[in-house]
Amino acid sequence: MFNLFAKAKPEDAASASQTLDAEASPNRVLRRSCPPIPGPVSAHEERLAQRVGTLVDDCENLIQSPQFDLPTLPSSALKLMDCLQDASASMKDIGGLVQHDPVLTAKFLRMANSSYYGGRVEITTVVQALNRLGLREIRNLVMSVALHSTVFKDKRLNSSAQSIFDHALGCAMVAQSFATRLNLPADRAFTAGLLHDIGKVPALLLVQQALERDATVRKEFVEGLVERHHVRTGLALLNTWQLPLEAHLTMSSHHSVNDWEGVKAQVHLRMPQAAQTDDYCNSLATVVLADRALSSLGFAEEPGEVDVLEYPLAQDLGLEPTEVTEFLGQLPALMEKMPKI
Repeated sequence: MFNLFAKAKPEDAASASQTLDAEASPNRVLRRSCPPIPGPVSAHEERLAQRVGTLVDDCENLIQSPQFDLPTLPSSALKLMDCLQDASASMKDIGGLVQHDPVLTAKFLRMANSSYYGGRVEITTVVQALNRLGLREIRNLVMSVALHSTVFKDKRLNSSAQSIFDHALGCAMVAQSFATRLNLPADRAFTAGLLHDIGKVPALLLVQQALERDATVRKEFVEGLVERHHVRTGLALLNTWQLPLEAHLTMSSHHSVNDWEGVKAQVHLRMPQAAQTDDYCNSLATVVLADRALSSLGFAEEPGEVDVLEYPLAQDLGLEPTEVTEFLGQLPALMEKMPKI
């Protein structure tokens, strides 16, 4: 969707690199340390943590319960994703499904006519828009638009919704760019990156369900609970949505691997029967590296220090430190130029 290596301009990289460090050398290790939640923990917060833990233990049943009122993906998007997996499907077939969803139709037309895609002649039909965007862009946009127009529009998420989505889209964009640079399947990397933190949605809803009326709880404490539990709630959500195992792999493993051996171990552990395991390894590896790249620039709220240039996975994938430095320098400006979903 957004090829950062290809589209970056020298002046963009130069200006953006100043946000990293004016005196940074090509081999500097970029670090971002997230301090623990400041204490002391109040009695309200302690009770909240206990109640949330109990809810998370039963999250699989809770999320599938009609009483939980979980935001869902529109059926039109799910049908469209199935159609996109069919090699025999034509643009006309795909366009027919898009036209049944007015939100998808409007978004595709707006994206196709945006300056990002270089459209000088106005696009007025869905099929024209799809032809301009291309199949790979369509695959990426379907899930992005579906999530943004339904799941992340849930009013219960408050101001957290946009920040979670922005990070997800940023991670998808960066993962795709790394994959493109490494000649790996870029659309798979994009989708995996988009879904890697989706568990924060049900985690936040569970926290809100557990909140006591009129209790004062710090925003930082709520964010810490969401961070702690989002992998478990994410797996439950993906089971409910019946999304592919590859999404489960990225969701469950993106915090627990640091190098290629760790990636392979996670794929073997979670997908022992999978064929073409290299594809799954590559998808997970690019998402993990993208997530760390965003963290190094302060575009994520992940705990712990981040050493991107010395990160084993970057070296295992064949990325030189100078190349990663250049890429990180381009990232802030390019994220600003990213077309809005």
